[in-house]
Amino acid sequence: MGRPNHSFEKRRRELEKKKKQEAKRLRKLEKNKTPAAEEIDQEQDKGKRTSTTRESGADATPSKAGTIVNSK
Repeated sequence: MGRPNHSFEKRRRELEKKKKQEAKRLRKLEKNKTPAAEEIDQEQDKGKRTSTTRESGADATPSKAGTIVNSK
């Protein structure tokens, strides 16, 4: 039986560790990217709501839920 190559084992462990760290970094990056995309969508929705509010005119009154309801 041959002698164990400790340098090879150490390098293998280091490569596994780097691979895990890279996977974790990518997961965190994706996790952080997702809420930002949702915020952009929400901002776009706000823009659509304000343009709708302007179109509804002076006879619109806000309801308790914060949505616009026409009083006609």
